[in-house]
Amino acid sequence: MKHILVKNAKDSVGNALQSIETGESFCWEHAGSTVTLKACTPVPFAFKVALKDIKQGENVFCYGEPIGVATSPIRCGECVHIHNLQGKRGNS
Repeated sequence: MKHILVKNAKDSVGNALQSIETGESFCWEHAGSTVTLKACTPVPFAFKVALKDIKQGENVFCYGEPIGVATSPIRCGECVHIHNLQGKRGNS
């Protein structure tokens, strides 16, 4: 089983700590329990994976913060990257 990093209960994506193949299970800890899902697309190391279905136009959260907006519907277990996410950049 592969592990992902999820830091906040608000998160809609987690970061792959290893490459995950289509159909492979991945997990993370939440509120003292292990949550397990299956990848529906390949997810390369360090890329993001959807923890739930995300609607087009919906904010995508990572580390408790919005990181972008879904440019198309994203299925639970799908790789989240520039092909389906328009990133948000903070002003610095």
